[in-house]
Amino acid sequence: MMKLIAKRMGKRMKRNLLTITVVEDAFYFDILCVDVDDVINVEFRLNYMVEKNNNSVSKQLELMAKTIRKDLLHKEYLKYPVLVSLNLGGVFVERMELPRLSRKEMRRAIALELAKLYGDYESKFVYSILLSQANKQLYNLRVALYNRENYRQILSFLQETRLKIEKITLAQDNFKNLILNKNLLGRPDIANLIINVGKRFTTILGIKDTSVIAHHIVHHGFKIFRPSFEDLLHEWDDDALPAPLKRELRKELAPIMKEVYRITGGLVREGEVETYLYVEDEIEDKLLKAMVLNYDMRINKLSVHPYLKELLEISVLEKGDQKQDFVFPARLE
Repeated sequence: MMKLIAKRMGKRMKRNLLTITVVEDAFYFDILCVDVDDVINVEFRLNYMVEKNNNSVSKQLELMAKTIRKDLLHKEYLKYPVLVSLNLGGVFVERMELPRLSRKEMRRAIALELAKLYGDYESKFVYSILLSQANKQLYNLRVALYNRENYRQILSFLQETRLKIEKITLAQDNFKNLILNKNLLGRPDIANLIINVGKRFTTILGIKDTSVIAHHIVHHGFKIFRPSFEDLLHEWDDDALPAPLKRELRKELAPIMKEVYRITGGLVREGEVETYLYVEDEIEDKLLKAMVLNYDMRINKLSVHPYLKELLEISVLEKGDQKQDFVFPARLE
């Protein structure tokens, strides 16, 4: 059992924390069964995967939901609510400005703008809207959109688990809230890029002030690293980076660094960029050192409590920001 320092959250509670990660060819389901008091006690960890390589994905998701239901019943956690965090490849955010209008006119203007971009958007997407006042005349609008049919599959899966859904939020918003609430960034006022290397995938997050400005999932994590690379990294104990390790590092991290460079290039327009690395494994320090030497870039360690792993999953417990966080529905019409 892992104990994590937590903010006092009032009465003791048990929860299921479910992170659903959707990449091109797979669904990942990571569940933490937690008992929250003055600390977060992670009592059980459950991990599942469904491949999207055939025409029976819906059936496979239904079977997976039944398996999860059975496992949680065995762990005596099925009776507790679930906090759902969606880490989705394919969510995109549109930004626009609209003049100050009545509520009815605003809804009509938003619908017109989205229709210009996507046609019959309501049949294609599920979406969430955030509106903030820019000045006396203008409003800033952000709309997060996600494939409606894919979202329907997720909701059908959740229904099959028979868990009581407490809330459905986006993982990037939760992760951002944890990082800001725990003051993990040296300068939150500038653009910050966080590389979170998990077991099977890597989540890359851009944050500036209180907003998520970039989010991408790379289907590559430390459990997929080749043994040849891991052996060289574990054996390495020097200030210089040996040529064999450099070659293996470049091969191993190519899919991750490709996206890091792409996103960083976009963030440069925001001004200065700070980069942070977090790895849910003991290789973190050596990997950080090797990356700094090989890529000749400044990378900071995301300094958290030494017992705090699975940041992405734990972050769903963080208090949300109603002005910045998108909320997706627990049902579709």
